Amino acid sequence: MSVRDDVALLKQIPLFAKVDDAQLNVLAFSVERIKLANGEVLFRDGETGSGAFIVAKGEVELVRNVGAGDVTINAGEGMLIGEQTMFADVPYRGTAHTENGAEVLKISRQLFYRVAEEFPDLAVEAIKSVNEKLNSTLTDLSRVRRDL
Repeated sequence: MSVRDDVALLKQIPLFAKVDDAQLNVLAFSVERIKLANGEVLFRDGETGSGAFIVAKGEVELVRNVGAGDVTINAGEGMLIGEQTMFADVPYRGTAHTENGAEVLKISRQLFYRVAEEFPDLAVEAIKSVNEKLNSTLTDLSRVRRDL
């Protein structure tokens, strides 16, 4: 994949959708590309988080224990996983692995901070996106609580 392809992939993610292409070029040029073999684990639940991953090819399964059992989320091409660890020093929540191989782009926390420092607009858009996701989650939780 080219940097142009990676920018197009980044644009699909709400966190980066409104970020200027020039800024995304810098980010795309610097991401780490990781190829995962069949059955390979990308990260494990509780491991120290070091950055987010974007599925570029294939599919990654994210398995989370939610108390009543495991929940599996299939992350296909263009999906972002582990984004909390891109912003803060928190562990991964869940185990991510691939059954049939995949390719992911890793945005380390250090890379994200460097690019955000150089391009504050990127940081502002990222904060807005995280805030929208948090508000949506809180609304969903309020609805569930009311229904119980």
